[in-house]
Amino acid sequence: MAELYPHKLQNPTGFAQQLQDVEAAVARYDLENADRMLETINPGPVQCSDILQRRIDIALTRGRLGEALARCNIAIANEPDNHFVLIKKATVLRAMHRHLDARAVLKSAQALAPNDFGARLALAATAEAQ
Repeated sequence: MAELYPHKLQNPTGFAQQLQDVEAAVARYDLENADRMLETINPGPVQCSDILQRRIDIALTRGRLGEALARCNIAIANEPDNHFVLIKKATVLRAMHRHLDARAVLKSAQALAPNDFGARLALAATAEAQ
């Protein structure tokens, strides 16, 4: 296990340090290792959504759209009122050229957070792409 997860040896107890290690791996574009590190972190329920969202970002960046979409669905099941996750799901759907589905998801995000400029902007961009 030490070979696969060297970050655990460097920082066995520091959650914040583990997240810094993840961000350093992302900065090096070592996305596979960053995703592996996130998979091993076991935070409390407050951080769970943040970690899952970061794993969505990594899957999307790696072009693993099906994986990103599956993670979005898990995040939405855990937090159906999190409009940020809905915006991420719409981003994944747009990358899959599923613009009508993305538009429906963005409308849901906008209903949850009507003053969120990001949701409105993404909705406008999706309408243009159709």
